[in-house]
Amino acid sequence: MKYKYNNRKYNTKKTRKKYRKNDNKKNNNVQNNKTIVSVISFIIRQFFIPNPFSNLVHDSCTANVYNAIFGIIFVLLSFELTGGWYDKKNSKIGATGFLFNYILITFLFLLITKVIKKIIFAIIIFLLVYALLFLIEKKVFSKNRNKYY
Repeated sequence: MKYKYNNRKYNTKKTRKKYRKNDNKKNNNVQNNKTIVSVISFIIRQFFIPNPFSNLVHDSCTANVYNAIFGIIFVLLSFELTGGWYDKKNSKIGATGFLFNYILITFLFLLITKVIKKIIFAIIIFLLVYALLFLIEKKVFSKNRNKYY
């Protein structure tokens, strides 16, 4: 009787158990690498990237509150930007790409708010540049370029 595990066929249960242990070791190693990159990403985001709302609000406490509230939007936009090209096979590349995109989005917003002080115009320009950046990253980094374009 043949046994099936992860779309592989095995002759005995022992062989299946041996491969299952190896698969679990690979998954744990990948998870540990992703965790290390995620911790480094969190430290960089918290301590080394400037507050993007410091140009709009002159009080540092208010800017920190805005950053805590609207910083979640930057995280979601970074996930979406990374998800346009990330294929979920290498988690270290995905976590590093997320950090790169978060830094890019934060500095893009900082640059726009340094030039434009009206928040509505700054958000409109930011969203237009974000959409352009999304298309460029998807076109350049995606492995299935011909599938989408």
